[in-house]
Formats: sequence, C-alpha cells, structure tokens
Amino acid sequence: MLTMKRVSILVGVLVIVCSAYVAHVSLLDGIDGTLLSALLGDDTVYAEGYSDAKFRQVALGSSKDEVFSILGPPLDTGVHNGESILRYARSAHDSNYHVRVIVLREDRVLEKLHEFYVD
Repeated sequence: MLTMKRVSILVGVLVIVCSAYVAHVSLLDGIDGTLLSALLGDDTVYAEGYSDAKFRQVALGSSKDEVFSILGPPLDTGVHNGESILRYARSAHDSNYHVRVIVLREDRVLEKLHEFYVD
C-alpha cells in the first residue's frame, strides 16, 4: 500500500518529468541545445527579421512564397541533392551556433532543420 509520503514523491517526480518533456518539446533546440548554448556560448547570426516564433509558423508543405512572407529572405540559399536550402542562421566566426534551415522540394517545405551545432 502506498503511503502519503510515497504518493507525494511519485507526484513530484511525475511533475518534474512532465515539465522537462514540455520544455524539451517547446524549445527549438531542445533542453540540450539550450543548455549547451548557455554553457558554451553561441556565435549565431540570423537573417534580418528572423524570430523563432516566425520559424515555428512555417508549416511542412508551405510554398516558398509563404516562407518568404513569414520569414523574409534567408541569409543565403543553396541546392543539395536537388532540394533548395534556405539558411536563416549561420555562425559569424565558424563557431557554435543555432541552425535554422528550411529545405524545399519543388518549392514546397519538405523539412525544417533546427538544432544547436557545436563546433
């Protein structure tokens, strides 16, 4: 039989685990990326007008025009394996930075890349 003390401990652990999960899911770089950024520092340069909130608004399947209307123009573009790459963040001095990339196939969002890159 569970005592009141054990129930309280179990509830406390569940609250901590659930809170950590919610934080991890809501942060673009997750808890690990956020902690690494705080500990190691970051050298991120973002495209003019960029924000994480706007990046979240871009949905898979959105058109290139929709991406540009939400995020504005990227810092640079490229092509890899026939897919268009829109880069909205980069490292200023070849160091740790927040990756923010939109991958397009046939001018539609195929993938959104977001992580903290450690160099």
